[in-house]
Amino acid sequence: MVPSPRSRRADHRTGGFLESPGTAPGGGERTHGPRFLWRSVSVIVLLLHLMALPPAGARITLTEHVDGETLRLSLCGLSQVELRGGAGMSRAGGPFFRAQTLRLGFMYFQGPIAGKLALDFSKSHTSSPGGLPSMVKCAFVAHRWSDAAFARLGLIRIPVGMEFSVPGWDLDIAERAGEKGLVLERSMGFLLSGRLIGRRGREGPRCNGLEIGHERQGWGWGYDIGIFNPAGRSSAVRWHPSLVGESLAGAVRLHFDRGPALHVETSWGFSQDAGGARTADYTVWDVGIASERGRWDLKAELIHGRNIRGLSGWNERCGYLSAGFMVLPTLQAVVRPYLARTSKPGHPDARLANIFFGLNWYLAPLGSGSRILQRHRIVINYVLVTGDTTRWTGTAGHLASGWILQWQLLF
Repeated sequence: MVPSPRSRRADHRTGGFLESPGTAPGGGERTHGPRFLWRSVSVIVLLLHLMALPPAGARITLTEHVDGETLRLSLCGLSQVELRGGAGMSRAGGPFFRAQTLRLGFMYFQGPIAGKLALDFSKSHTSSPGGLPSMVKCAFVAHRWSDAAFARLGLIRIPVGMEFSVPGWDLDIAERAGEKGLVLERSMGFLLSGRLIGRRGREGPRCNGLEIGHERQGWGWGYDIGIFNPAGRSSAVRWHPSLVGESLAGAVRLHFDRGPALHVETSWGFSQDAGGARTADYTVWDVGIASERGRWDLKAELIHGRNIRGLSGWNERCGYLSAGFMVLPTLQAVVRPYLARTSKPGHPDARLANIFFGLNWYLAPLGSGSRILQRHRIVINYVLVTGDTTRWTGTAGHLASGWILQWQLLF
């Protein structure tokens, strides 16, 4: 039996509107034949297959012993380089290259103290919604008392959304999709967390104080309680520097794990004055469930946001069902339909469906070590779009069909 990708390891853009279909100079919709698409995909996959693959070893870790104490500095990086095409990916609709992620960072450990910094060079270093440049993905210090209690201070991912809490290299599809527009994203603040509470026995994974989601597939309860600056990086919040000191954001999350076979969570969050001073507060709740059994990887999630960008009555909800199946030891097939509905004052209600069909080809050698399977892979997605694309007023979603070919490398 071939296990799912995540059960093989020991631990474990997309908000905002995409452009409408492009038009040709003559006024009709611009189209591209399937021959060019398949020729491009075939050539790139062949080139990748012929290239020498790097070994799937551990992170680069520097260790120093000082006065009987061990200091560790681990370097890490992630690149996700893509070829995209179709009317849902650009106005012209033709194939183009882009980097979704070019990330480099480090993690530091010294006894109960830890820290993490990650910079994404594919993001802006000048715009700073939320107080820090967009290229800073996380920057925080942590103190761990036990698995049941550890605290973080700095730029942290706000704990609302099951899929949003999954690391970007560990997604089932090539991008965060419909739910990304409704989460609170990242902001400066304080977060108190606990994991594996009530676990059976002393066997199984342990926490290091950096956990954001359910990376540790153990047994027990988990929680997150946080207070932050306004969620300026969220697509559902309109950022202005004057909000700092005037408004706050917050979130709570509760989840339960019973090994890889079951994860259940619910969360709620808010960001005050979501459209600027003296506008309505944005609130969002989320519920999700995930299960990994044998070759199957199953997920479902529903997220609902209210008073988007401070406009009272502008609401949106989005849900998905996801199924992944390991066809071969290194090949996974995935189907994930997103269904969303939005209601905005002055506009008719609208529905949108984005259905992802995907293949994940894992190129790294398989093994039982940490994060081996996800380290190096090629992702192929086709996004089928239906619904009210001409009057959609939601925070995220593709408005026309398209395709994605992604090459991911993690160390």
